[in-house]
Amino acid sequence: MKAIGGEVLTFLVLAFLAGVITGVVGMLRLLVRMADRGAQQALRAAASSTRSLFGPGGHPGDIARRLRERHPELSQGPGNGSGLSFQCSGCPGRLDFILDLTEIRFELNGRLKEHIEVSTPSFITQLAEDDPNAFRVRGSQSLYRQVFKDPAMAAMLRGWSVTFEWKAQPTEFFLQLRDLPRNEEELWRWLKGSFALLQAVLGTGSRPEARITRIPPAQLEGSTCQVCGGSLGQGVVVYGVRCATPHHDDCWAYAGECSTFACQERRFTR
Repeated sequence: MKAIGGEVLTFLVLAFLAGVITGVVGMLRLLVRMADRGAQQALRAAASSTRSLFGPGGHPGDIARRLRERHPELSQGPGNGSGLSFQCSGCPGRLDFILDLTEIRFELNGRLKEHIEVSTPSFITQLAEDDPNAFRVRGSQSLYRQVFKDPAMAAMLRGWSVTFEWKAQPTEFFLQLRDLPRNEEELWRWLKGSFALLQAVLGTGSRPEARITRIPPAQLEGSTCQVCGGSLGQGVVVYGVRCATPHHDDCWAYAGECSTFACQERRFTR
């Protein structure tokens, strides 16, 4: 009996030590990943601190104006006109700059039956999930699975490296980014991301489409192809059927589909 009791005690001690070691290793892995994420955010903050509101990228209103020139499907925002107005999947939307924040809103008018809230993780969320990239989530689990069934959606949000808060409810879609865009490419990336989130949250089966017009030929000189980065003022230009994004003919053939995030259109017109 003593031998059996000794073996049990030894097993329990080893199991306890194994649990402690596993927990320590897990914490170290979590801290390393958090440190990496913190370093990325610190680099972005340092880059932001080196520019004033009128720094290298220009005033946010000027960035929005240049973006409107490249994408005529966007309109000048209401009020002081420093933001943008647009429409996606039949939902009117607007983008505004408020102090050091960028806000994007869509009017849903009851088209959504559930609600969801997603934001960048807190320290407690990271510990609970053992993942520094875990989002803080509230609301419908089925809606969350619907939106993030494509891993690219979560990768997109993390790739922004910006603290954000996103809410979708029956009447409104609200996305707040706690930063200002550095240039029109970054602002366009945020705006296209909001289009993708809206389309993902509105439904399954059919893919809602943004109401977007073509860029007039006169404006192609100042626009670039999203595949090669070259000017669209040279060579044959084709437009995707779904979102009308212009591409060089040979770049479309190379990519095989539209280069706009989440579009995946394979049909085009010349």
